[in-house]
Amino acid sequence: ESGETIMSLPYIIREYATGWLWLDLVTAIPWDWFEGGEDSSMELTKAVRIIRLTRILRGLKLIGLFRFKRLRTVQEHISLIIEASPTLIFLFGASRVVLMLYAMTHWSACVWYIIGSSAGDGPSWVRAHLPDDADQAQRYFYSLYFTLT
Repeated sequence: ESGETIMSLPYIIREYATGWLWLDLVTAIPWDWFEGGEDSSMELTKAVRIIRLTRILRGLKLIGLFRFKRLRTVQEHISLIIEASPTLIFLFGASRVVLMLYAMTHWSACVWYIIGSSAGDGPSWVRAHLPDDADQAQRYFYSLYFTLT
């Protein structure tokens, strides 16, 4: 998690034994050597396919880890470029504030619509101001309007 390389053999063994060891043991069994009736061979074929799928998923996980490491170096490079320019620092900070305000208003509008539409049979702003055939975008913009006003 912190990017630190762990060299402790007991720790590595314990982590491997509680994680991928069991999958590796199952996938290392030569399933082709076992024979049975036609039904059992069909079930065996399904099991082998599932095991192959787990191998593929494990490979994809490793690819994801390599991409994450590469992404981390790209992120550090971008951070250095931004920190070198006061204008970029300002623009990046201002865009973060605008995005945070947008996120807060979006969630407030969603909560406000939920409150207005769950009022039961009583009066609510949804029934008073929204037409019955309003589409999703219209409902969203109305709830955004009533959130901000």
